[in-house]
Amino acid sequence: MKKRHEEKEGNRERWLLTYADLITLLMIFFVVLYAISAVDVKKFQALASALTVQFGGGRTLIGEFQGTSTIQLPAPSPSSSLETLRDDTQDLLARQGVQEASSASVQPRGLEITLANQLVFTSASAVISPPARKHLVALGKLLNDTAGLVRVEGHTDNAPVHTAEFPSNWQLSALRAANIAQLLVEQAGVDARRVSAVGLGESRPIADNRTPEGRVKNRRVVIVVGQ
Repeated sequence: MKKRHEEKEGNRERWLLTYADLITLLMIFFVVLYAISAVDVKKFQALASALTVQFGGGRTLIGEFQGTSTIQLPAPSPSSSLETLRDDTQDLLARQGVQEASSASVQPRGLEITLANQLVFTSASAVISPPARKHLVALGKLLNDTAGLVRVEGHTDNAPVHTAEFPSNWQLSALRAANIAQLLVEQAGVDARRVSAVGLGESRPIADNRTPEGRVKNRRVVIVVGQ
């Protein structure tokens, strides 16, 4: 019988092939991770704009992408047009000699023009006095140069009102605001679509109702001009 050939010794370097394959796969894995983490800014902004349109339009709240997860929003600042209107209003009130019973200031919700009650109405009445009509018409014509909404708010102190015309301060403040709104529209030419009126009664005091001085301050009308 022929002698069996001696078996050849196995290749001891074969493990290098497996090791090389593993290293190659790891390299590909990390390349893919890097590719996923690198954000295309232009594509991101295009996606943000598309989503904004699809979900109702309007201004987007997404700021410029800086490579982080932080969303940067523009800092709110008073409108320069409202500041100009404030200055013009203050000049008008001063020329009319009523600056002591009125004020104008830019607030987060818009320009607030505050008129003391004694400047516009008599006690427990919603009838606008003749001198106040002239002041309000001049003010309304000034508001025609703006495009913001005009909201007239009526305020009272906490002294109860019980009359046939006004069962409570709610009705009194509401009718006062409505009468001023009507005057602005009909006599000053303010667009009625811009104007609204609301009675807030005694619910928004700005001073202490326990003192006569505080109650005087709380009886007021505020005309708010939005941005």
